[in-house]
Amino acid sequence: MNNEITGREQNRLKNELKLKQYVSNMPEYISSYLYSLHNVNSYRSKSEYIHAACQYIAFLRKNDCDISNTKCINIDNTNRYFDAISTTTGTNGKIKATSIAYRKQRWSLLNNFFTHLVLSKKIKKNPLDSIKREKGRDNVKRVYMEKSDIQNVIMTINHSKNRFKYRDLSIVCIFLQTGIRVTALTEMNTNNVEFLYSSFDHINENLDGAKIYVIDKGNKADEYYLSKEAALYLKDWISVRNSLVGIEEIALFINNEGTRISTKGVENMIRKDSPVINGKQITPHKYRATFGTLLYKETKDIHLVQRLMHHESSDTTQIYVVDDDTENIEATKIMANYCFK
Repeated sequence: MNNEITGREQNRLKNELKLKQYVSNMPEYISSYLYSLHNVNSYRSKSEYIHAACQYIAFLRKNDCDISNTKCINIDNTNRYFDAISTTTGTNGKIKATSIAYRKQRWSLLNNFFTHLVLSKKIKKNPLDSIKREKGRDNVKRVYMEKSDIQNVIMTINHSKNRFKYRDLSIVCIFLQTGIRVTALTEMNTNNVEFLYSSFDHINENLDGAKIYVIDKGNKADEYYLSKEAALYLKDWISVRNSLVGIEEIALFINNEGTRISTKGVENMIRKDSPVINGKQITPHKYRATFGTLLYKETKDIHLVQRLMHHESSDTTQIYVVDDDTENIEATKIMANYCFK
């Protein structure tokens, strides 16, 4: 890997500009908050902090508060805000409750914003000191793809006449064979791929697989291996890609315009080619859950899955691993033997 700009740095510069433009019409204390987040390495985290603060300020503005100063940021208005976000209107026009996870996330994001305002002496007291963070968890049936779902996705893409089919096949295989996050995938450059051959003659018959270098969450550099089949898709994609763009474009995965594909672009591609399971649309994040779940089913080693998914805690890994009743059924059979046989 050489010293050219990384995909992560390229994305960071572009996204920093987008955030500055986003807050340009907001009060000065929002801009000040953005600059206070300079040590937050993750653009996604920084974006969530800013969007949560702006959403709160937009709520105040909608309710005829003077947002030019921070006097309206108080306990009463903050309670009204949390009451307002406790429900949402679905696409069918029906009102439904928002998730506990969403409301807990809003509390945490705004707590960071209010803490900044206190430290910078913009407000005297953090309103959330008097509003407790909600407890509990959503009762969510998590989904993942089975082997038949995965093979149907690969077959569907393979049979398409889309000129980007090898890109899409490469993306699907990388997600399923590595479990990396969508942001890390979009930030890969062409020099992040190393094809592995069984001899010095670099022909497809001698291709054993590929090694990819990825900068993931927390700016951690990691390397992953791809199977021969996935490597062939990736090799074919790079050949197509090189015919579409010049050498000045360094992104491994590009869009129709010949520039680096965005996370939204990957999400749209995955949505188009993936099944709906239990009423839920498969997303890149569900591919990550599929990686974790299927790997755990095969190995029964939660700590191995934790390491490969780069989680700091196995509790986080457990959220991704979709349990079925297999272990409970086996436990019942074992104990039944003691009771009745």
